[in-house]
Amino acid sequence: MLRSCVGPGLRRLLPPPAGPAAPDGDAEERPEALPGLERSLAGLRRAFRAWEDPRTETFRGHVRHEPADAFSFHPLHPRVAERGATLQALLQHRHLLRLAREYCRRLHAASAFLRRLPAGTARPLRGLCEELRAHAGHWSALQRRMRGEAWLRPLLLRRHEAVAHMRRALGLLALQAARLLEARAEEELRGLARAGPPGVPPALLADVFQGLEIYNRVLGDLDPELGSVPGCAAKGLPRAFPLHRVLVLLAAERGRLAAKRLGQLLQHGAGGAALWPPAGCPVTAQDVGPSGRGVLRNLPEELRVLCMEDRELVGPILEVLVASADSLWRHVLSEAGSPVPPCTAPRPGSPGWKSVRWLDASHAAAAEALYARYLPLFWDATSAALGLRLELLDLRAGWTPGSTQELHQALTQGPCGVAASGRPPALHRGPRVLQGIPQRCPPAACVPPECQEELERLCLRLLCQGVLRTWERGTGCGVAGGALPGAQHRSPRVPLADFTRALGSGLCDRCSAVPGPSGGAAQSRTARLLQQLYPALAFALQHLPPTPEGSPPGSPCLRLQLLGRCLATVQASCSWLMGKAFQFLASWSLHQFLLVTQGDLQLLKAETDALVLLVSAAFPEPGDSLQHLAPHQRLRSHQELWLCQQIRSMAASIQQFAGDVLRMFSTDCKRMSAEIFDQTMPLGKHWRVSLRAELPSSPSEYAAAAAQTVLGQVLQGAQLLPRDSQVPTLARVTTAFVEAWMDHILARKIKFSLQGALQLQQDFALVRDLVQSEHYGL
Repeated sequence: MLRSCVGPGLRRLLPPPAGPAAPDGDAEERPEALPGLERSLAGLRRAFRAWEDPRTETFRGHVRHEPADAFSFHPLHPRVAERGATLQALLQHRHLLRLAREYCRRLHAASAFLRRLPAGTARPLRGLCEELRAHAGHWSALQRRMRGEAWLRPLLLRRHEAVAHMRRALGLLALQAARLLEARAEEELRGLARAGPPGVPPALLADVFQGLEIYNRVLGDLDPELGSVPGCAAKGLPRAFPLHRVLVLLAAERGRLAAKRLGQLLQHGAGGAALWPPAGCPVTAQDVGPSGRGVLRNLPEELRVLCMEDRELVGPILEVLVASADSLWRHVLSEAGSPVPPCTAPRPGSPGWKSVRWLDASHAAAAEALYARYLPLFWDATSAALGLRLELLDLRAGWTPGSTQELHQALTQGPCGVAASGRPPALHRGPRVLQGIPQRCPPAACVPPECQEELERLCLRLLCQGVLRTWERGTGCGVAGGALPGAQHRSPRVPLADFTRALGSGLCDRCSAVPGPSGGAAQSRTARLLQQLYPALAFALQHLPPTPEGSPPGSPCLRLQLLGRCLATVQASCSWLMGKAFQFLASWSLHQFLLVTQGDLQLLKAETDALVLLVSAAFPEPGDSLQHLAPHQRLRSHQELWLCQQIRSMAASIQQFAGDVLRMFSTDCKRMSAEIFDQTMPLGKHWRVSLRAELPSSPSEYAAAAAQTVLGQVLQGAQLLPRDSQVPTLARVTTAFVEAWMDHILARKIKFSLQGALQLQQDFALVRDLVQSEHYGL
């Protein structure tokens, strides 16, 4: 290009022609030619200047003249400027091609790494994480090159879209590789937890934990880059593996395996028969048989074996973690104040590391501290997995949760049949009671203390969830007498109702009297169904487990579910009582009205008052303690407070209605009696007849009809009421009836002769005779 205009002296700066056997890449990277040409072109900048036209993306050149007063022109200057601009364009294009080639190579290498990751390669995790570190730095290397070379710096400003595309492509590949490697690391940790009794070789354990160290460092360097790349943050960034996550993954897998073993033992028992009795069938000691006794003997022993096996497997894993991965645990134990050994042991790769590093006795205290952190996570995971298995079995097969009673009895019964915690096993008062199960356990069958708290919490949660399912769907199973709080006055077998059945009954119930259990007060069918919802809710409130502190936002809360069902029950009772009372009073169906207002109302009011006391005890006023809670916990506390206020408001409405219903009833009775007397009681001469020889001996027809219309219906309806409710009701109605009679006489200004007064006396005596009549059995 320069031969024809510069001279043969610059020919040495041009590269020699490539031979037929020279590869393309080697011919392009000759260091002795093109770098010298670039330096020579840079040396000509005093006399030559080239610039790029941004519209046409072409280069233009200009040869600078020497400073002089006279005008000067050389015929070679335009040709030199043109050739120099062409040379500038070619050299810059060469640098762009080299950058594109490096970008493609890095893109190809990262894509090949991605294709290898999901194939389940047998490469150790540490090697994969080291390769991830190399591929995660592709964009950083390209960026350093573009900033370091003068030929490429204009790209950062002029071709920012192309640079952003390169950054996004390499960032997405690094993100996908980190995700796949995150899944691979999770699977490796779960595989460590699933290992058999021999355990995993220490070298393999050390490789896994050192790989996690490298992965965490790579992710720490990658997070700022991925967060600023458009499209990467929206797809969700991979998470690192701090100590807590490692322990959670190990505990979750170990807990799943432990729950599987315990679930099989609880389901099949020692003899292989299912322990959940069919719905609707009572469970007796003969039904449990030797299978249940075998479970009570085997379950504590199985828990002991689980603890020993878990200690033997997880202990060496944590020892290797302490010995091989300082960055995973050292800062955590330092913040918690646990003993931290000095970092004086050989680093990985140094001589003698494999024989000394993970067997150093100075790390035993740190491993014990990690195991103490792991143990609650393990039993929490076991409890969650076991609860899910038991719930699924209960929902799928329709069994009652008798296994919960088995599990709790194994936890609470000590060697002499006494509760291990020193208190009676209160959970046996639940809505599903296995009766006749042996109350004594062998002395060797002591439950390990570290698992007792979590499994007892599981029993409480399962029983409360069983109560909620019973409230929703019902099972038809009976409950033994005294099994539920407040059941001492009920029959030995009380069918469990569900809320939907009570609502459906309220729509079509005509409120016919149904005799109460054991000769108690009569009830309507809907009131009995509503009343049967209260004992299970009361039991759940008495044994409500606390909400876990680490529960995530949006997780289903048993406390809110229970409060919601309490509110629905109280609200349904209040609405049904008021609606039926006004309906029957408007239609003057006094028999049904008295049954609802003086029978059903008093029973449901007592149940509601007891439920409100339990709600207040289980959900005390939070006060100023809400400021220290997390936002989702504060929201949950506000929801609990609102539900409690609504329950108390509904209970107050029922109490107010119970106090006003008799006054409202007497007012309507007086109004109805006044209408009857206006229509039927004679006036004028009927009461001013002269004295006759025969004195009046029978009441008038109008008096008999009026008394039968008002008092007769009340007396019939009062037969099935409790004795405490009969007297106030009859007193109110009789007073209202007689007052309406007297007011009518005074309003009409009826005058009586002696014969008429004697007849009125017979009419008044009808009221006394009607109330004292043995026909109504009062």
